[in-house]
Amino acid sequence: MSGELERTKSRLIILMIVFSLTFVVIGFRLGHLMISVSGDEQGLETALEAQGAVTRADILDRNGVVLATSLVTQSLYANPKVIMNPEEAARMLNKVFPDLSVQSLKAKLSSDRGFIWLKRNLTPAQQNQVYNLGIPGVWFQREEKRVYPHGRLFSHVLGCTDVDNKGVSGIEKSFDEGLLHDKDPLQLSLDTRLQHVVKDEILRKMEEFNAIGGMGIVMDVQTGEVLAMVSMPDYDPHHIGKAKKDDLFNNVTLGVFELGSNMKILTTALALESGAVNIDSRYDITGPYRIGRFKVKDYHPKNMVANIPQIFLHSSNVGMIKMINDVGVKTHQEFLRKFGLLSPALIELPEVAKPLLPKDWREVSSMTIAYGYGLAITPLQMANAIASVVNGGILRRPTLIMRKAGEVPTGVRVISEKTSYIMRDLLRLVVQHGTGRKAAVPGFDVGGKTGTAEKLSATGGYRNKDNRVSFVSAFPMKDPKYLVMVTIDEPRGNKSSFGFATAGWIAAPAAKNIVQRIAPLLRVCPVVVEEATSPQYEIFKASAQVE
Repeated sequence: MSGELERTKSRLIILMIVFSLTFVVIGFRLGHLMISVSGDEQGLETALEAQGAVTRADILDRNGVVLATSLVTQSLYANPKVIMNPEEAARMLNKVFPDLSVQSLKAKLSSDRGFIWLKRNLTPAQQNQVYNLGIPGVWFQREEKRVYPHGRLFSHVLGCTDVDNKGVSGIEKSFDEGLLHDKDPLQLSLDTRLQHVVKDEILRKMEEFNAIGGMGIVMDVQTGEVLAMVSMPDYDPHHIGKAKKDDLFNNVTLGVFELGSNMKILTTALALESGAVNIDSRYDITGPYRIGRFKVKDYHPKNMVANIPQIFLHSSNVGMIKMINDVGVKTHQEFLRKFGLLSPALIELPEVAKPLLPKDWREVSSMTIAYGYGLAITPLQMANAIASVVNGGILRRPTLIMRKAGEVPTGVRVISEKTSYIMRDLLRLVVQHGTGRKAAVPGFDVGGKTGTAEKLSATGGYRNKDNRVSFVSAFPMKDPKYLVMVTIDEPRGNKSSFGFATAGWIAAPAAKNIVQRIAPLLRVCPVVVEEATSPQYEIFKASAQVE
């Protein structure tokens, strides 16, 4: 009997040893799996860290409207080392994710890695389907997905994030660290209502005139805040992989263009500010004007000796050349530098281009720049420069961040209040009696300037049938608050424009429609014409010999 007990005791001891060894082996194996993914399988570490990640902060417009937010989602990953039948698992998963081929899934599930992503940001329905499959070695990981409630509307400004919720373009990239670590939302200067209006009017003109693109800006000229920024074509930030190269390009800050007669605003302001010219100065604008072997003509030739209001009203290229000749090259260069036109624009976006300057800035360079050719800048730079011309002469850095009362920077004086005052009346003269008449909005005292520029040819020279047309307007001109700039790329004239594809026929009406729609939103009250008219304006009107 005692022998039987001893044998039973021995068996129990052996069983205990076997069980102990088994648990040791299992523990060792689990430890090995954990160690094996700590080297080159960084994805698991990322996944584990995401569980405690701080939610990326929201981005809001100036009125508190959400422009970008993060939603919690689930992503699918696997440990191929514990997948028993990769081919069967791949077939099962393929039924849930038809966009993932069985071959690619099988290859992932057959790898010798300890961690591998299978699908990021699942829908709740997909998560439930995978859960019901019950595949060992396949798990879910909490993540965050960036969502843009307005879709394409702010795509070029906001930019987007990658699959790991890190900013890769636009505001998302510029403020990536702050958005990741700050709990408070980032409030932009943009106004969703104005953004809708600007995009809508640009699309209308693109469709009406079969244009390839367009862009628009609305700015507060007193604070430098950008209230709307639109570049067409645009893209869906939720599906950036499907976007074409042109769709991703922000023409407002990356596009450098010769903007034609818009530049005449700065040329005239410089000529007056320098003292080389006064409002009564007169020039013979009978053309053409010879520059070497080239002849410069006016679009609306006038065989006359013209004063400054007449030169500006008729947008005379010849007159601008003669004015800048009296100013001088160095003064011209320095003036443009003060306005920030010889260096990249300073704004809170990573996508900003350098202007294209003459390699050898000579007298002829200043002549062509005077009427809008030979210097390529971004529409944002032009808009900001003209904002300073009409706001009393103060240049402020443009911004996409909302500025609170009392936080408006002092800025830099670039022209005197007197010159600014004169320029406002000249701009109003253009809208009331010149090439900008189609931009006039009854009751809102609008001033502005057309700009039609032929586009450069890839082989050199210009394409005389491919224009980039712009209109810059400000209102109310008695005390300017807002600036609107509209540019339409390669419009084609039609019956409504009598075949013309110029700024006066295309960009000016777009600017009018924008002002008409946004003025009430901005609480700008209409005025009667008499209240908007200054004695100086009446003198300019009389001297320009208009009715």
